[in-house]
Amino acid sequence: MPVPILLVTGFLGAGKTTVVNHLLAHAEGRQIAAVVNDFGAINIDAELIAGASDGVVSLANGCICCSLEGDLLRTLSTLLRRDPKPDYIVIETSGIADPADIVRNLMDPVILREAPLETVLCVMDATAPPAALDDAL
Repeated sequence: MPVPILLVTGFLGAGKTTVVNHLLAHAEGRQIAAVVNDFGAINIDAELIAGASDGVVSLANGCICCSLEGDLLRTLSTLLRRDPKPDYIVIETSGIADPADIVRNLMDPVILREAPLETVLCVMDATAPPAALDDAL
């Protein structure tokens, strides 16, 4: 049975980790594997959610959309071989990731068959001024 993927994306500080924490805390018996990517040497996001589930996998020291693309696909493959398999996989991007590149990687026919991308959730800070949301600046 395929394991659906939820991709959580958004700018730095928008609340992505809060959303993932909420999903893990309210899993209601479902096995949710969380793949967390934080850009930089200190993996703060993974530390924040590590206590919420033993299914947290951290990809550190790079951006999931570029240098870690192979690591993401290997991580998904490992998660899909677990016994029991997770019911859902949540991927949290770093605040600098381009979700289009991640979506493109998740469209790989092998991954798509085993773990279809079900939802892309873009979190944004409602208090941010509109100009802050223009990443072309």
